[in-house]
Amino acid sequence: MGTSNSSKGPGPRTPLVPSWLGNPDPKSTPPDIPPQRFRYPKGEFTRFINSGGHDRHHLGRALSDYVTNSTGGAANAARRMGAATVTASSLLHLLSNIRDEGAEEALKTLNLEGLAHQPIQKVFEALADALCPDGGRIDEGIAREAFSAVLGDLDQLDIKDLEDIEETHIESILETFIWRSIELRILNDIGIRIVDLPTDAKAVQRIESEVGAFVQGAVRDAIAHELQHSNDLSAKQAQRIIEKIYSAAFELIRAYGEREDK
Repeated sequence: MGTSNSSKGPGPRTPLVPSWLGNPDPKSTPPDIPPQRFRYPKGEFTRFINSGGHDRHHLGRALSDYVTNSTGGAANAARRMGAATVTASSLLHLLSNIRDEGAEEALKTLNLEGLAHQPIQKVFEALADALCPDGGRIDEGIAREAFSAVLGDLDQLDIKDLEDIEETHIESILETFIWRSIELRILNDIGIRIVDLPTDAKAVQRIESEVGAFVQGAVRDAIAHELQHSNDLSAKQAQRIIEKIYSAAFELIRAYGEREDK
């Protein structure tokens, strides 16, 4: 399950919002959360895994409680995305500029204009290095792995040249990056050190598929609602849009989770 096995996850005293994000506005400071804030969603996620991925009731409980109680709400969950938010914002800004100004002009900001007419895979491999620099934090690793998912999906978009990029392409690229980053964040928080995955390969595939589909559906709905006017975006406007998408996606995950629990 991706980076869910790459770390031990957050400790009970790990801040809900990483300190490197700076001092948050006092009005948006996350509420105090009990030290064992991930215990309940971990337990429910364990039960979901033990069902072989069949019991969505427990998956819904795990995800809804994760957003509501473990992270203190959708806005706080979104703020914990850190590097993924930065990467997604930069990606939206760049892709919008490519669509509006042309590839060569847009890529100048990253000194990559020489790649303007190269194969799309080569361009995005260079963008991965430019937008997802190496680092040791969990959220940086999440951003890099989410971008790897984008690289894996490029063939499905059938983009022959960057000049051909359209709004639907931008939405698809962002959807892949955002849903994968959220999935990895959740698994790093509640999918660590709880149970060994089933030895049944089909069960493992079912578990991954259920979690991925759950999160991807929420992200797709959030993007459809928030990414409506993306022409002539400034960097700050792109950042606000991405922040709204992450927050809306977590809120939908909470709502969809509660629906599964009924």
